[in-house]
Amino acid sequence: MTNRFLSGATRRAVLGALAAIPLVASALPAAADTDEIYVQIWGTTWQSAFQDIADRFEDETGIAVIPVTQASSSEGLVRLQSAGEDPEIDVWFTTSSLAARATQNDDLFLDLPAGVTEMSGDLVDGAVAPRYAAAYYYPMSVIYRTDMVDEPVKTWSDLWDKRFEKSIAIPDITTYAGRSLLISALANGGSIDDIDPGFEGLKSLSPNVVMFYSSDATARQALAQGEVSTLVATPAQAKRMRDQGVEVEVATPAPTPMLFDVMTLVDTPRADAAAKFIAYVLSPESQALISERLNQFPVSKTAPVAEALQAIKPDPENTVSFDEAKVNASIGEWNERFQREIAQ
Repeated sequence: MTNRFLSGATRRAVLGALAAIPLVASALPAAADTDEIYVQIWGTTWQSAFQDIADRFEDETGIAVIPVTQASSSEGLVRLQSAGEDPEIDVWFTTSSLAARATQNDDLFLDLPAGVTEMSGDLVDGAVAPRYAAAYYYPMSVIYRTDMVDEPVKTWSDLWDKRFEKSIAIPDITTYAGRSLLISALANGGSIDDIDPGFEGLKSLSPNVVMFYSSDATARQALAQGEVSTLVATPAQAKRMRDQGVEVEVATPAPTPMLFDVMTLVDTPRADAAAKFIAYVLSPESQALISERLNQFPVSKTAPVAEALQAIKPDPENTVSFDEAKVNASIGEWNERFQREIAQ
């Protein structure tokens, strides 16, 4: 295939970095002859951006990237765990929250090699952990149809207004790692350590909620069909709505929860080639494509942010991140309480 992505000094720099990535474990066989890797990823994410990145990676390295699609991160993890000692997946895309828990499995996941972790200085804070690297990041946002909502959404508290009665779709507790509950807690004077105000907030919000969704596709369909006017989701969902001809606006109220979707390195004989793909995704050129195609924010500090995102990029002082260890320790209990007190 002909190169359609990198050129000149940039191509040489990236290829030099890829070549410098050592084998991720001395026990692995030499992987120089590896000609394909398997990447488990969400189907729409693959089609929108990563298929082109994979093609260009193959152009540069000769390593083909074979997609294995997953409907959700949880489904993907179950597939990985059921593979036993011989997983076919080399790179698994998931959320940072689930990765923080899942990658504690030493039998399934590897530490990222130095060739990847040393790129952290060129990336936004929090983009690289010992066993995963962020492919992009995104704020939790409010997406609303301009033909159904008269006044712009400016704060999280706006969602509790009577003008939104029976018109909102928000994630359930297991979707986006409990961020709807945490947003409710912050909007009502609580915190991750004081979650009761979050539950009380969701209860008082219920008259405005049409659905607590577990599927982005279901939520988008409801917005497209006018079953809801307003969706708490990520900016990527707004792009997909606009691509369908539905006019929407996006607001990123403060405090703005930030999330990463990340890449993990699975323990397979192809791990060396898989690590090269992870590094390639982190390059400024790949990051620019991700931002433009997926409507997500690039983790590379030097990659341009897509024009559609410029107006909604939250100020750093208005963003908030949560301790994923605390989220993972509590989310099961949160979900049980949510099902008992709110979802019924």
